[in-house]
Amino acid sequence: MVANQNVCLEFTVRVAYLQALLDRQSQSAAAKDQETSSSLPTNHATSSRRSHDGSFFATFDLGSLMGKDSSKSPKYPEKLLKIFDSSLQRIAMGQEPKYSNQRFRRTVARFWSSTWPDKTFQRQMKESRKIEDLILAFVTSSTKTLQKDGELMDGAWKSELSLQVSLFLDLLYDCLVSLGPLSPELASRLQSYRNRLKAQDTPSKTDKDAEDRSQERNEGDSLSIARKQNGNGLMGPLLDTVATLYQLRREDIHRIITDIENTCTEQAALDDLKKCLKSLNTDTPYLYSPHDFPDPGCWNTWRTSEVSALSQMMLNMMQANSSLHQTADRQSPSDLSLQMDTLNLDAREYQFTYIPPDPKATYRELLDRCLDHDLELLKTLPEDEDVSLGILSHEHVTLLQVCAARWRLPLSFRTCAFFSAIVDRYQQGDVPSACVYEAQSMVERSQIDTPTSAWANSDKELFDRTMYRRDVCFLQAVEEGLRCPKGYHSEEFLEAVEDWYTLNVSEEQQRSLTTISTQIMDNVKSQAFNTYIDHASRLLDQEGSKTCAFALQLGTWIEKEAKKLDKRFAAPISSEIDIVPLVLQQHLTLWFRDLEDTILAQTHEALRSNMEEMFVLYRKSCKLSDMGNAFLKEMKYVLRFPLPPLFTGLVNLWLEETALKTKDWSDQALAVDRFEPTSPNGPSSSVTDLFDSFRSAVHFLMGLNWPDEQQLAGFATRLAKIISFSINDYCQKVEQLFAQDMRQSETVFTAAKQKAWLEKAKATLASLQGERKLQAFFNFTPQSCVKLNNIEAARQQLDQLYDQMRVDDLSAYDVVEGSAQNGHQAYLFTVKIVLAEGLTLESNNKSPDSFVILSDEHGNRYAKTRTIYDDTDPRWDESFDIPVKGSAWFMATVRQRNITGKHDLLGRAYLRLDPSQHVDLLSKDVLLPLDTRGHLLMRVAMEGERDDIQYHFGRAFRWLKRTESDMVRTFVDKVSKLKCGKPLTIDDSGSTAHAFPSFHQISPETEHQWPD
Repeated sequence: MVANQNVCLEFTVRVAYLQALLDRQSQSAAAKDQETSSSLPTNHATSSRRSHDGSFFATFDLGSLMGKDSSKSPKYPEKLLKIFDSSLQRIAMGQEPKYSNQRFRRTVARFWSSTWPDKTFQRQMKESRKIEDLILAFVTSSTKTLQKDGELMDGAWKSELSLQVSLFLDLLYDCLVSLGPLSPELASRLQSYRNRLKAQDTPSKTDKDAEDRSQERNEGDSLSIARKQNGNGLMGPLLDTVATLYQLRREDIHRIITDIENTCTEQAALDDLKKCLKSLNTDTPYLYSPHDFPDPGCWNTWRTSEVSALSQMMLNMMQANSSLHQTADRQSPSDLSLQMDTLNLDAREYQFTYIPPDPKATYRELLDRCLDHDLELLKTLPEDEDVSLGILSHEHVTLLQVCAARWRLPLSFRTCAFFSAIVDRYQQGDVPSACVYEAQSMVERSQIDTPTSAWANSDKELFDRTMYRRDVCFLQAVEEGLRCPKGYHSEEFLEAVEDWYTLNVSEEQQRSLTTISTQIMDNVKSQAFNTYIDHASRLLDQEGSKTCAFALQLGTWIEKEAKKLDKRFAAPISSEIDIVPLVLQQHLTLWFRDLEDTILAQTHEALRSNMEEMFVLYRKSCKLSDMGNAFLKEMKYVLRFPLPPLFTGLVNLWLEETALKTKDWSDQALAVDRFEPTSPNGPSSSVTDLFDSFRSAVHFLMGLNWPDEQQLAGFATRLAKIISFSINDYCQKVEQLFAQDMRQSETVFTAAKQKAWLEKAKATLASLQGERKLQAFFNFTPQSCVKLNNIEAARQQLDQLYDQMRVDDLSAYDVVEGSAQNGHQAYLFTVKIVLAEGLTLESNNKSPDSFVILSDEHGNRYAKTRTIYDDTDPRWDESFDIPVKGSAWFMATVRQRNITGKHDLLGRAYLRLDPSQHVDLLSKDVLLPLDTRGHLLMRVAMEGERDDIQYHFGRAFRWLKRTESDMVRTFVDKVSKLKCGKPLTIDDSGSTAHAFPSFHQISPETEHQWPD
């Protein structure tokens, strides 16, 4: 070896020089076979070249082309047939410029349309997977096509056949290369066919040339051939490739060859193979040892494959040049391997001629040089020209394959080395990400025949390191994309993220990239912070201060940003990096601070005037809070910024406004009500309008989706209290209107009664009527019945409000409101005025028309019963709620109703409502003696007045029920003096609409038992 000579260059030249020798030897052997065939009789020659299809060749020697051991041909990849099919179709359609020869296109079209689709042929190709079968089928089809060509007369089709077979071999090679790195055996076999075909196509120029070839064949020593040809400048495709790659002149290559031609012979190449084969039976085998594999089974598999490949290569060399070994040409690889075992060769002392000291390092150096050279060439091409993702040119692929075959480098190492080299150049920015995917796909295709688990440990470690470096490079590209002016909105960042998505890195692998992930997250947060500050500053300059509009515009911008980012980055970049939550976390944290400043800056008057806009801001806050929690829950981050404290004052203000408005709701509803039913037997408009107002308020409050359920219970309790008082107000007003109806009807009733008495006076005193009272019928107006229907409809709609406000759910929360806050306990007494006995009028003996008034010691009226006519023992059965905060005295006054003038006093009694006497919360009957004569019976019950939602709804139900009972009782009173034996029904016209229970006499069991 020349001193200081570059190791990679020298051994690459050696391999290229050896390949030139082998190519020359193959061409010489092919020429010899051609001359031998041409010297035989014609009929013998043609019969020896009969194909399986019955085609005959005169000069095309298929036997010499295929060689003597085509049965041992390596198998092509299974995917070749699919790629080959599409290539044949494109050639037939004229879409492949390289194969634009018209005759070749016609031949391919016939082959693709007739022979190729045949199911038997396809099955044979899938089972055998030998390139010889493909070549033979094409030769048969091509022969038939060319023989029918009228332009090819007098045997001209024979030379055209050689040309088409040569093109077909080129097509095969291109398709195989497109699938990824070729196995050395398959590449060598296909290259040998191409070389032999070229030798057959070379015509004899002169007789002297024929004599020279005869002399060279007789010598048999390819070394002498090489020396002779080298004197005339022996070169080959690989030597030309090396010269171009290392920028050497032809003279430089010749000088190197001159230095090595005595050493680098075919015999030396054969000796290298023998040494490799022999070493496999020693403790120090070449390239890999048993310790280099995960288990003995993998080692044995690789060793068996290597023995077979080495034996086949040695056999091919000895068959091509019989002077290399004196055994028979037909000797099998196994016999050859046994003879290698008998060689006296110490594997520990062997030195190779063509294999460098560190073949893997040398191969990687050669690969790097090829890649760099081809990348420089690609820069000179037009931007719109398509280039191969594999980067390497056809010449460099061939050079690397020949070197790998000679240095015995497995496909697993070569694909991983190429993958590693491409990742290096991606990191440097020399190749796009698509090249990395292509290199990785080559590794994956190589795993089909040999899975990763069967690889040598060093190759697997190289692959794992490269995968890690790939992940690091792609994640660093994501970080680089963030440094663009637009940051995470830039196209560069989006492209880098999409490339990262394509890798589909596992979570376990992502954990090893924590440092880079942390940097990316910090950069995203920093950019999100700066983006918010810039946008908020611009809005603040426009608004002048932190107004409600300022906060709303910022919130809308945050929402749009989040939706835009969620659309662009639908999935997290990694288990730690998720763009949308990272950005949203920063934006919401800053926005909530601005929101707090905005609300605190609002005065009470400003809140009242901007209440609608503030509620819009509240809903925007809830929406953003929900969005933030939804995105951040996977990151185990919670927005610790509660909204209720900020907007509680706003809701309280709304409740105050609602309480003020409800005072007018009853009056407004009744003012426009003509008490005409809105549906058959239904209520009038006032109750519908009133409860529409209630529902609107309930929907508004419940629609806030207040996050704090306990506070919501407090708000709902206040609203229930407002609704309860409004219902009470409505009941009182409807009852007053109902009472007016009764008084107007009673005036007519009184006139009719007087007329009846006049008729009685005119009648005979001996009449059978005696002292029976004449009664006139009481006329009920339709409006009175509709008012009663309104109360019933109100009860039904109150039931619906009960469900809409989730009373059962919210009542579970303790709500301290009203009087309970200042420590004063209120009590609610229900006083039922049952009946009176022994009422008389001092002025006459007629039975009184009596009613009862209940008032406190200050003269404030709390209750008033209806009037019971013409009865000394009236029974009212009317209940009233009286709230007290301690013991209190009340006066019950019984009066006689007069049509005109002042009502006469029938008697008084005093009632003490003392909470301490009703701690058991049981109802008690109280019999009060009147100060004149007679008694008044009352039933008193007490409950603690509570400020909870169920209490307020319960009180509203009681008011409605009590009002309905009072109105029904008035109806009953009016008809009680009629002798009716069946239930009466009264509709809105006063006839049959509203149903009443059967009137019956009180049984002794239910009648009150007076004490002795």
